[in-house]
Amino acid sequence: MNIDASAAEKLTHACLKIAWSQLNNPAASEPTDLHAVAPVVQLADRFRAAALQAVECSIVEDIDIVVDAILYLEHTHAIPPRGDDVTWFSHMLDCLLELACPNTGQNSTTAPFFAALDDGIADARASIERASR
Repeated sequence: MNIDASAAEKLTHACLKIAWSQLNNPAASEPTDLHAVAPVVQLADRFRAAALQAVECSIVEDIDIVVDAILYLEHTHAIPPRGDDVTWFSHMLDCLLELACPNTGQNSTTAPFFAALDDGIADARASIERASR
């Protein structure tokens, strides 16, 4: 996938956000310029490299899907105890991209899991709607 300047900027911003969240207490105020925080930039570069690797190994055709997956991981899974580890990120991003852009056909043995995913997604969307009221 070719990534234009705008897409590259979105990807970089998402990687900076997840790096900030992983390295800092959730109560810490995010600085205006994350590029000015060296440890955040260093970790963000590693997240970006892992994200680009995941894109190469998937059939994703829209970088926005990757950015959205990273922002989901930032909101849900990036916590300070993970330190500078990116292994978890690589594995989870691979899984999310496979779910969003399937590369493998499924069968009746995997159908129950997809039903559970449908239920979980419905619950998450309801939560988003409640929060936006």
